[in-house]
Formats: sequence, C-alpha cells, structure tokens
Amino acid sequence: MRVPTLILIGCILFVSGCGAIPRDPESTLSRVRGGRFVVGIVQAPSQAEWKDGEASGTEVRLVKRLAQVLGVNPQFTLLGLDEATHQLKEFKIDLLIGGFTSSTVLKNQVAVSRPYDDAEDPPKVFLLPPGENEWLYFVDETLFRWNQPQR
Repeated sequence: MRVPTLILIGCILFVSGCGAIPRDPESTLSRVRGGRFVVGIVQAPSQAEWKDGEASGTEVRLVKRLAQVLGVNPQFTLLGLDEATHQLKEFKIDLLIGGFTSSTVLKNQVAVSRPYDDAEDPPKVFLLPPGENEWLYFVDETLFRWNQPQR
C-alpha cells in the first residue's frame, strides 16, 4: 500500500472512534432527563437554605427552573460539605449548591459551572460530578442563556 492510503485509513479509524463530544462517562444528563435529579444543599444564607424540610433561596429557584427545562422534579438533600463532596465525586448527587464561588477549594476535585449571575460579588457557581462533560455543558449553556440581556 502507498503511504497516503495508510494515512487515510488511519485517519478514518481515529475519527470513527471519537463519537459524540462532550459525553458523560456516568450518563448523568441521561439519568437526570430520565427523572432522577438529586441536588445536594450545603447551607448558605439566601443562596441555598433548608428549613422545616423545605429548600429555599436563589440557587434553589435556579435549580427548579433548570429542572423545568429538563421536565423533571429535583430531589433536594441537605448535606455537610465533606459528605456532599464525597457524594458528588461518587455520582450519588447530580448537582451541589451552597453559595460556592469559582475559587472554591473543591475546583480541583469536581466540575465547576460558569458563574450563574455576574451581578453577584463574587459570582456564584454550581458544583457538578467530575468528568460529566455533557451534563456540565448543558448546565453551562442553560445558565448562559438566562444571563443574556433581553432584547
């Protein structure tokens, strides 16, 4: 065989193995769309609060809006930071809220969304399971659309 033919065959084999990008190795977006949307809450005044068995706050409202886009009901669970981090890394929760900023010490352990509100000082972010890039992309793009000025 000639060298250009070998190169062409190699390129075809390489590209055929790429598949859809971004993807979720643990299928988080598919699972959430299927109706299992578990959201961890770490107490943060006005952002994410748990009182009398009810979740409230700015981030809770955003999560409920995100759930509406997905056509699902979120299941909120109150957690301490260590347990929440562990559950996020083990894919037991799909999203973590609690007034986090992009400079969180957890940024090297989990995925961090784009800031959801640039008016906040400092801007707040959601935390997601590590490596679930399709889920992160969906959350980021949805939050980005909401932050665009209305025309």
